[in-house]
Amino acid sequence: MAFLTNTPKVRHYYGDTVRTMFLAAAIVYAVSLPLFGEILPIGIMSGIGVVLGLTLFAGITNPHSKVFMVLNIIISGLAVFLIQNAAIMYFRTDTTMLFLLREASVILFLIAFYEGVKSLRSMLLGTIGHGAAPNEFDKK
Repeated sequence: MAFLTNTPKVRHYYGDTVRTMFLAAAIVYAVSLPLFGEILPIGIMSGIGVVLGLTLFAGITNPHSKVFMVLNIIISGLAVFLIQNAAIMYFRTDTTMLFLLREASVILFLIAFYEGVKSLRSMLLGTIGHGAAPNEFDKK
């Protein structure tokens, strides 16, 4: 749980936090389905697919793949957009608990989005796994 210590195992890689957020969101979604309803109103079978998909992407996230970093950003950003939209649209008709589960999911995906962007930035700058260079920010 790198997000608790704020020290990534691989320097400048935050995919472990993305993995944790995806797994937490999958668990919230799986528990919500039978007890409180669908976090995304897309059908029960599709909801189970979402749970499996999030778990799959949590498992294949790694510091060597720019493709998976980009996919994590897309998935988490799309999840924030769709779940927050559902929370607002169904606020007056769904239960308070379902609303709170949607908002908790949005927070998990926002964290995943932010940490995913940080990992992609590090990948693009070539700093994943590397420490700061001496005199990196000195004026020349």
